[in-house]
Amino acid sequence: MTIRKQPNGKWLCECYPNGRDGKRMRKQFATKGEAIAFENFTMDEVNKKPWLGEKEDRRRLSEIIEQWHSLYGQTLADPKRLMAKLQIICNALGNPVASELTSGDFTKYREARLKGEVKNDTGALLPPVKPRTVNLEQSNLSAVFGTLKKMGHWPAPNPLAGLPRFRIAEGELAFLNRCA
Repeated sequence: MTIRKQPNGKWLCECYPNGRDGKRMRKQFATKGEAIAFENFTMDEVNKKPWLGEKEDRRRLSEIIEQWHSLYGQTLADPKRLMAKLQIICNALGNPVASELTSGDFTKYREARLKGEVKNDTGALLPPVKPRTVNLEQSNLSAVFGTLKKMGHWPAPNPLAGLPRFRIAEGELAFLNRCA
């Protein structure tokens, strides 16, 4: 990986992009700047390895939640409570690799949460909840992925994007009845 001046006044770039056992590349240039640019370009192309594609994101769900909290979640109204809820969801799902999380996994979590089969950090069972609570938890976890995607920290699609929420019957508004 040297650039040297030849007796004829030209600059020779001689590099081994794949190591000393790999193919040698030699090229002459009129200026030293061109030779340096060629060397940098050649070595960068090998390091990028475009034929391998992008690296797979192997971060766990807990790491994604932590990153979201540090980048955005701490600015919300009650960040500690929301973080605790997200940690319960993460633990109940088994802290999967975030890119492998599916809507089916969350559907199983919803079912267990409605039945009261989800444990908290201490191992005690949490009480059964109503569908509205599960919808809020789904919105919170979906917002984690959506926010990170908007910020450029999550390359994959949101795993909860197509999952429908439970339908909830709207309650009658009591204050409207008193006016009559």
